[in-house]
Amino acid sequence: MIKVIIVEDEENIRKSIEYMVDWDKCGCVVAGTASNGKLGLQLIKKIKPDIVISDIRIPFLSGLKMIESASEFDAFESIIISGYSDFEYAKKAINLSVNNYILKPIDYKELEDSLCKLTKYIHVTRESKKEETFVYYSQKMKEIIEYIDNNLESKLSLGVICDEFDISSTSLNNLFKQEISTTVNDYINQTKIKRS
Repeated sequence: MIKVIIVEDEENIRKSIEYMVDWDKCGCVVAGTASNGKLGLQLIKKIKPDIVISDIRIPFLSGLKMIESASEFDAFESIIISGYSDFEYAKKAINLSVNNYILKPIDYKELEDSLCKLTKYIHVTRESKKEETFVYYSQKMKEIIEYIDNNLESKLSLGVICDEFDISSTSLNNLFKQEISTTVNDYINQTKIKRS
């Protein structure tokens, strides 16, 4: 589920957002709410939400300032709600890469549509990041990893693996450093710990 926090100083608007949006339809859940920018910033640090919905004019710290400050330590998407159609606010929001700028009175259908689109975008982004971090091993490395995984119960050592694959210990360690960024012995130990 995509975690959302709502930062709005007017309690009736905050509660309306909570109850008027079909969160399940968008694959979201309200993970927390705050009534001012200072509490909102603390909430972002604590919850690490995927989406922040914030009013632009809130006590202690404006919605834009809160989003700007929070962006320094956490990555999230954001939607601004405002009673002001002032171009300067919209310009600042654009500069902060705010995903949508919704004017009050809130059109809850517009807010819900925006959330659903944003949720899809987050899922697509996460999938592409997974693909980017997928590791491609050489054929030799795949065989060695498979051998280690299948023989964890026996007395595995650098020498045993070198003999099995007819490779020198230096070449084997270089291969591991190059493809996995660790030594053979560290890999064996880490794999044993994970399995236990």
